[in-house]
Amino acid sequence: MRERSETDSPASTRRTTRRRIASWESRSAFVRPRFIYLIVQHIRRFVTLFTTVLIVQAREATKIIFYNPFGSNGIRSNLRVDKTVYGSCWETSIVTSNQNAWSCMSDDRIYDPCFSNPLELNHIHKLVCEWWPFSKSAIVMILTKRLPVRSANLWDLRDPHPWELVLTNGERVGNPRGTTGPNSLVWASLDTSTPLWHVHLVQYHNNRIYSDKVMGVREAIF
Repeated sequence: MRERSETDSPASTRRTTRRRIASWESRSAFVRPRFIYLIVQHIRRFVTLFTTVLIVQAREATKIIFYNPFGSNGIRSNLRVDKTVYGSCWETSIVTSNQNAWSCMSDDRIYDPCFSNPLELNHIHKLVCEWWPFSKSAIVMILTKRLPVRSANLWDLRDPHPWELVLTNGERVGNPRGTTGPNSLVWASLDTSTPLWHVHLVQYHNNRIYSDKVMGVREAIF
C-alpha cells in the first residue's frame, strides 16, 4: 500500500484547486478583452469593406441624360442652325425613347430624331433635328401638321432605347436602329439590371461579324 503524502491531504488539494482557479481567472482577464478587440476589428473591417463597395457602385452607376437642344429662351445659343426645312412627323422616334423625340419627313427625306421643346406643351410648331448628340449644328423643322402627341414615347427603364452610349473606356456607340456602315460597331443587347449598365457590342467587317465584347456604360444619352 502506498503511503499517504502531504500533497494528498485535503488542505493541499484545496490549495492546488485555488491556484488553478486563480491562474484561469488571470488568463481569462487577458483573453476576454483580446477576444472582444478582435471581434470589434473584424466588424470595423466588414463595415469599411461594405461602405467601399457601396461607394464604388455609386461611382460606377450609369448616368442617364435626356438630350434637349432648347434652353429657356429657345434653341441653345451654342447650337448653329445650318438649314430650315418644312415637314411633318408621323410617329415618335425609333432611334431614342426620349419622349420629346420624333420621326419626321421633309421632301421625302426622313429626319430622326427631331426634338420638340418640352416647355411648349401646346402649339408646338418648331423642332430641332440632329444626327448625333451634342453636335454643334442642327436643322430646324417648321411643322406643317400637328405632332401626334398621343403616341409620345413613354419612359420605361425595363426597355430603354438610348440615342447613344458613352462606354467606360470613353468610346461612343450609336443606336443600332440608326444607320450603320459596313464596318460599324453596334450593340446587340443592353443590360440595365445593375447600376452600371453593360452593353454587348458587335463589330462588323465587310458585313460580317468578326468580334464582340461586353463593356460598361458610363453615360446613356436619350
